[in-house]
Amino acid sequence: MNTMSDNETVEKLKREMEEIKRAIGIEPDFRPLATVYNPASGIIVASVERYSSEVFERRLFFRHTSERVYRPIDTPAPDIHYDSLVTSATQPVIYYAVNSFIKREGIGGVQWRLVIDRQV
Repeated sequence: MNTMSDNETVEKLKREMEEIKRAIGIEPDFRPLATVYNPASGIIVASVERYSSEVFERRLFFRHTSERVYRPIDTPAPDIHYDSLVTSATQPVIYYAVNSFIKREGIGGVQWRLVIDRQV
């Protein structure tokens, strides 16, 4: 018989989720957007986002299938964001778009650049 209330169960699940995020090396306030697997290299790449009224970040983390912890692909400047993951089924490559987010009082905008970068 379950003696935990619904609120206790939800809180327990939240704690477990935070523990998993810490264990895999991705900061807990990021939320997942997409994950791609490159079979030629055995690399998994996760696209994550952190968004609030003060902060907007999109980052990429990677790990080999034999590893548990993700590592950042890069540490970009605060206005640089990675997006739109694409991989090859036969080549050890990951492609992604790099953009800069510009926020001014009352408006926001994005400058897009496509970067073809062999990261694997």
